[in-house]
Formats: sequence, structure tokens, C-alpha cells
Amino acid sequence: VKTIKDYALGGRDFSTGTLVSTIVASWIGGDYIFITLSEVYTTGLLYAIGCLGMAFQLLVVAHIFVPRMDKLLGSLSIADAMGNLYGKHVRIISAIAGSIASAGFIAVQFKVFGSAFGFFTDLDSSYGIFLASFVTVVYSAFGGIRSVAVTDILQFFTFGVVLPVVGIIVWNDASSIVDFSLANAASTSIFNFREFFGVSNPKFWELVPLLLLFSIPGFEPAVFQRISMGRSVGQVKKAFRISALLITFILLGMSWIGFLLFNIDPNLNPDTLVHYIINNYAYGGIKTFIIIGIVAMCMSTADSEINASTVLLANDLCSPLKITFKNELFLPKILAVLMGGSAVFLALS
Repeated sequence: VKTIKDYALGGRDFSTGTLVSTIVASWIGGDYIFITLSEVYTTGLLYAIGCLGMAFQLLVVAHIFVPRMDKLLGSLSIADAMGNLYGKHVRIISAIAGSIASAGFIAVQFKVFGSAFGFFTDLDSSYGIFLASFVTVVYSAFGGIRSVAVTDILQFFTFGVVLPVVGIIVWNDASSIVDFSLANAASTSIFNFREFFGVSNPKFWELVPLLLLFSIPGFEPAVFQRISMGRSVGQVKKAFRISALLITFILLGMSWIGFLLFNIDPNLNPDTLVHYIINNYAYGGIKTFIIIGIVAMCMSTADSEINASTVLLANDLCSPLKITFKNELFLPKILAVLMGGSAVFLALS
């Protein structure tokens, strides 16, 4: 990493597989498994179908937006692209807004990491937050987007294996229940397809706006960066299509686990389902494996946001304001530490 362009785009020579891994790993944060299990357990098909709008969102980006973004490929950030289109002031506003949003995203991942770490070690969760921030900030700050993309591959495969393993373990327990059957489970009010389809059903009118909400495309800093670092429009389009398919499977897998847990015991606390799984289904190495999977989800999102927001601050806020250093990589590294510190403060708050 020798220039800010290396730091932000890594030479734009990534394979389609690497691009897919970093899109999916950045998209699926550690909070997803907690939220998805809780919501599916509570609302059933309402959330299980509604959240699939995220996969549709990626298809909208791939087929409607990306083909029109040829001239924006290679932009260092979303604020850089906005500045080229609309001028300096829009560039600065985009940089500030994007950085604030990223700090929140990073804080959520650190918070989930701290929770998982505390549960596993019986130490205060703040130790986990500090550990997550230290490790993530170090490799994000010094390795740039290439270190983020390479670790995202490992993290993607980690939680990509963890989810099916957990699903199989929980399914094995559910199938051992004497009167359990998929037909009976699917006839439950919140999991009955018939109650969610047809304009005369009230639940249909709850599902439609939720699905549309999840389908609205957006270009927060890390998502735009995944487009900009592609070699061509064709490669980015293909990567987002494949990512949409993989995210569909991941969300369905999480929903499947929530569905099984509801049918095993409908009286559990929805907010502690992950802890319930670890306490009741994970022993020895499996418990460690699940924790590592959750940690991988957290770090794969946090590192992407740190890198993207650091580029925003260095290239699109400080540079227009004439805040520069002789070594152009010094500022991004300092800002990465500051972003990590801000996220830690939010997580601890």
C-alpha cells in the first residue's frame, strides 16, 4: 500500500470470487443472526420473507444502477463520486454523513463482538469490545482494502460453514420430538403461508411494505466501494448477482433456525436465542466454532466500514480543507484509529 488509491481500491485487480466474498461478508454483520433469529421467532414469515428484500436490493443494484456507473468505477469513495458530479460542498457533506453512519455500523459490530466474547469467557463485554477494535483497526489501517478483502474471504467461509452446522444440530433436536412434523409446524399462525398471501389478508399488507423497505437500494460507503473496486461493469454486475443468491441462502438458513427454535419451545426469550443455542446445542469445539462464526460476521463488516470511512475522511473531508501530510498514508492510518475509537465510545455507551 503506497498511495491512498492503493489503500481504497487495492489496484482493482480482485477476482470475481474475492469481490463476492467481500460483498457478502461486508453485508452480513454479526447483528444479523441475533436480529433474524429474534424476528423470525416472533413474527414468523413476516420477517422471514420480508428480509429477502435485501437480496432483491442487490439485484436492483446489479441490473439497474451498476450498468450506468461505468464512469464512476475507480472513484475512491461515494463522496468522491458525488463531488465529481455535484461539486466540493456536496463532496464534504457526503463525507461527513457517510462517516457518521459508518461509526454507528462499526459500533454495532463491536457491541455484538463484546457480547459474544463476554458470554464465552465470562469476562466483562468491554474487554471484547477493546479486543475487537484493536485487531480490526490494526489490519484495516495498515493493510488497506486488500487486507480487508483477503480477511473477508476467510470470514465469509467461516460463517458460511457455521450456519449450516447450527441448522443441522437444531434440526436434529427438533426431529427427535415425538409429535414434531414440518406440516404441523408450518400450520402455526405465524408460519402459515395462506395467512400472508392474498389482498384480503391483513398480514399481507404488513408483509408488502416490509419487503419493499428492505428492497430499497442504497449506496452507503462500503457498498459503493465494492462497486468502485471492480475491474469492469460486467464483473461488478456478476458479483452482485452471485452475492444476492448467497445472501438469500444465508437469510433462509437463519430463518430456518428461528423456525425450528419456535417449534421446539415457543416460550423462549427472543432476545437470547443465540445464547440458548450455545448453552443447549454447543459443546466443546462446536461452541468455540459458533463464537468464531459470530466474530467473523462482526469483523467482516467492521473492517469494511473502517476502511471506507477512513477514505471518506482523508480524501473527501481533509483533502478539500487542505489538511494534508507529506506521506499521504499517514492521515488515513490516524483516522482509522480515531474511527475505531469513536466506535468503541458508542459501543460502550
